[in-house]
Amino acid sequence: MALEVTRRGRGSAAHRAGALALAATALAAAGGVRAAELALGERRVLVQSRSGHEIMVSPPALALAPDGTPLLAWIRFDAEGRHVYLQRAGKSGGAPVRVDPAGLEVDAIHQAPGLATGPQGEVYVSWSSKQPAPPGTLFVSDLQLSRSLDGGRSFEAPLRVNEERAVAHSFEGIAASGDGGVAVAWIDSREGWAHPGTYVARVVERGSRVAQRAAIGSDTCPCCRVAAAAGPGAALALAWRQTFPGNVRDFVFAESRDGGRSFAGPRRVAVDGWSLDACPHRGGGLALDASGRAWLAWYSEGDDATPRLRLAWAEPGAPFGAPRALHEDPRSLPDHVALAVAGDGRGLVAFEAATAVRSAVVLRLVDGAGGEIGPPLLPAQSVVAKSPALAAGRDGFTAAWIEEEFPEVRFVVQELRVSSGSRGGGRPRRGRSPRTSGCPARRRRGAPSA
Repeated sequence: MALEVTRRGRGSAAHRAGALALAATALAAAGGVRAAELALGERRVLVQSRSGHEIMVSPPALALAPDGTPLLAWIRFDAEGRHVYLQRAGKSGGAPVRVDPAGLEVDAIHQAPGLATGPQGEVYVSWSSKQPAPPGTLFVSDLQLSRSLDGGRSFEAPLRVNEERAVAHSFEGIAASGDGGVAVAWIDSREGWAHPGTYVARVVERGSRVAQRAAIGSDTCPCCRVAAAAGPGAALALAWRQTFPGNVRDFVFAESRDGGRSFAGPRRVAVDGWSLDACPHRGGGLALDASGRAWLAWYSEGDDATPRLRLAWAEPGAPFGAPRALHEDPRSLPDHVALAVAGDGRGLVAFEAATAVRSAVVLRLVDGAGGEIGPPLLPAQSVVAKSPALAAGRDGFTAAWIEEEFPEVRFVVQELRVSSGSRGGGRPRRGRSPRTSGCPARRRRGAPSA
């Protein structure tokens, strides 16, 4: 595993056209003339393998240290087993640091670890450890919170967040509030998988003690990851998918103005009418802007089985407005949506747009809550690019994703700047052209992320 700063060449015209076609399907729903646009900054590559299929990696989690250094966390499965890593992916580089200690087995790699940074530079990483399952029990895990007080260069022994119960505690979201607390929310199977619940813990004293735990939702969709976000002051928010009568799988939202000591809600975000007799295994992207306004992006198939991504906003304490379309086209499948909001109120949405062979990472800039949704930008340099993550900084955004270009598997960390100026036409834009993977049919590794 190594950090490299790379600038790769142009791919073939066919691959360039294919990637742009994926993005063009996203443009029909919204686009047009923009007063600001994204510009690509430095690209950093963290190579995981150059010899094919002997490893698997989870989707990445991304956060920024107080000095703006990107922090990347992931789970890796190789001959040594499953382990959680964090790497400082700044200009000075740095080796990956193992987060999980000896004696605890990491449960799975189907989702990224949780990752958040505290107001004093603390780095928090959440992950589930596998536990023995009693007869007749499918999954048993403990939810662990690991902390670093030196910027992610080392990690202490983890804190078990949940109570001691032989049930599953996973699909978590974490957020560090401005008052120093950490909210950790998860899906809990203590009432059985027919009626799982959403629980939240408030962790205090720089991630060293659980101050309280509470149930905040019932009939939770069992594998759709909880999203968590921190806002100004002690503002926190959670969003998850709930199962309504008729097996309708719609998102709900809960918010706290006291650092997670209490939550208002949950309340339904939108009535999508998506009925499914199974868990879709698809969480949402959530952020709070500087005014405390909530942004939520999510996947749905509505009542007509059309894959789509939606985006909606809510003022503090108010219902969400009517959702806007981010991607709604039967020619490609949108997936793995991520969301971040910068201090100036602009938001960035990232997602996959995939066919059976290609997958492109798509970025769309949003000019503030309810504002124009910009044309797609395709920053990746491989035919297979997937599982994006986002973080907002002082001067722009940072994105991360997985690229596969057989036999290489790599994480990419891409700096993004918001530049002013007007452009028209609404055509999809690209960074450098995607390159062929050499083995594009082998694009899926492991289970889909939540």
